[in-house]
Amino acid sequence: MRRIVVLGTGTEVGKTYAACQIARLLVGQTTDDRVLAIKPIETGVQVLENTDAAKLGEASLPRLPPDHAYAFKAPISPHRAARLSGTRIDINYIIRWISDFAESIMHARAPGIGGADSVLIETAGGVLSPINENQTNLDLALALEPSCWVLVGADRLGVLHDMRATLTSMQYLARLPDIILLSAPRVPDESTGTNRQELGILGWAEIVGHISYNGGFDDSDQEKVLAQLSQRAIDGGKPIRAAP
Repeated sequence: MRRIVVLGTGTEVGKTYAACQIARLLVGQTTDDRVLAIKPIETGVQVLENTDAAKLGEASLPRLPPDHAYAFKAPISPHRAARLSGTRIDINYIIRWISDFAESIMHARAPGIGGADSVLIETAGGVLSPINENQTNLDLALALEPSCWVLVGADRLGVLHDMRATLTSMQYLARLPDIILLSAPRVPDESTGTNRQELGILGWAEIVGHISYNGGFDDSDQEKVLAQLSQRAIDGGKPIRAAP
């Protein structure tokens, strides 16, 4: 069973769309395997059916009802939304929620995370966005080890800086991502379509896949992404590590 953690260089960079495309790639490769795409933390939740969790559920196999470990109405940073709601986001609770949710949906065949063959977990905000006063999405990703980390950046002006800063921070604080993707923005700019090449020329990042706006992965990248995911398949017998 694979655990795939989707991280972003910032907020509004296309993480949900990228996670949906990854889920659809995996779904398209199987008739029996199960693919569960979820978002444990989400802010700006007004109507559950319009959430990122709902979009991820539509891309899953089987299709999932939208649900969260933590959902907040205010469209602000999760740690602040939680504080204003009188609560605190707890990573250990998220780990338990993922396991319980997977088991309830998938009718688990094995202990631990459940019977799903692939579990995609989308984080809220950027890699270093705080989820409480002491921890960030990077801490959540570490708590979900062993897993495959997918970093998503927006193919727009500013991504060179954002990608370099994010990768430098990740390498210093934890580890580098396993797969790096670029997602085209709703409104392209003069740099859109050039950033993949520029990141390679600078030697800062190797982009495994590019996602077109409303078009999914570029055809030439689908096999590359699937190969990288397969190469980093996780043994389902290994438990998710709870945060200290």
